[in-house]
Amino acid sequence: FFGLSLGQILILPLLQNAKPLNPLPSFLTSVPRLLKICQSIRGQMSKSRLLYQIIVLAIFSLVLSACSQSVSTEEVMMTPGQCYAEEDQGIGKYPGWSWLGMTVGYSTEQDLVAKLGKPKSVFPWPTNVGKPLACVYRYQLEDWPKFWLAKNKIIGIEFSKSTVEFHTDELPGTLHEAKSLYGRPELVGWSSIYGAGYRSVVWLNRGIQAEVAVGGDCWIANILYFTPMGDDEFDASLWSQLVLTTNPTLNSDQPDTMPRDPFDWDR
Repeated sequence: FFGLSLGQILILPLLQNAKPLNPLPSFLTSVPRLLKICQSIRGQMSKSRLLYQIIVLAIFSLVLSACSQSVSTEEVMMTPGQCYAEEDQGIGKYPGWSWLGMTVGYSTEQDLVAKLGKPKSVFPWPTNVGKPLACVYRYQLEDWPKFWLAKNKIIGIEFSKSTVEFHTDELPGTLHEAKSLYGRPELVGWSSIYGAGYRSVVWLNRGIQAEVAVGGDCWIANILYFTPMGDDEFDASLWSQLVLTTNPTLNSDQPDTMPRDPFDWDR
C-alpha cells in the first residue's frame, strides 16, 4: 500500500535516526505503536485505503510539527558570546562581591568561561525585548549560580534557595540573619519574581537584593549580589525592576493585603 510504504520510508527512519528531542513530546513515544495498529487493521480497511493513508500522513505531520517546535525552543538558548548587552546600567562605581574568584563589576565573560568553563545555559534578560539589558549565565554547579553580564562584565551573582543550602557564615538564610550581617536595608518593595507573600529587600550600600518570605522566620528565597550604589544609580539600573512600588496582586485571586514593608525591624 502507498500509505504503508510512506510511513515506513518517512516516519520510522525519522524516529530511529533523529536526535532525541528535549523534552521529548509524550505522544511521539506512541507513534510506532500507532503504526502497528494501522498495519493490523489494514486488512479491514482494504476498501478504505484513502482513510488509512490519511491516518499515516496525519501521524507524520505531527512528528514534523514536534521536531520544528523543538528546534525553535533550542534556538532560544545561546552560547557564550552570542548574548551581548550594550548598556552597563547594572554596574556601580565600586567593585562588588566575589565568588569563586569572580568579582562583580570587574571580572569579564572571558574570565568566567576560563574559570568555570562553558555554562549550562545562557539567556537574555528580559527575554521579550530586542536588545537585552543583561545576559544570564547559569552553571550546573552544586549551588546552580547565575552570573549576570552586561558589556562583557559580570554585574551580578545570584543564588536561589531552591538550589543552594544557605549557611549563616556564607549566605544568610533568613531576614534576621541578613540584618545581623548587613544592617537594616534601604529599600523594601513588592516582589516582581515571587509575587504574593514575598518582599524584595535591598541593601544599596552593600550591593545586595533578596526575595524574602513574609511571616514565620522570613526566610530568603533568592539573593542577588551586585555592585554597591546610591539611590539614583539604583533607580536608573535594571535592578530597580526587581523592587516594585505598586502591589501587583491586588486584582488577583489571592491578593497580598500586607503593607509594603511588613517586617519588624526592631525585633
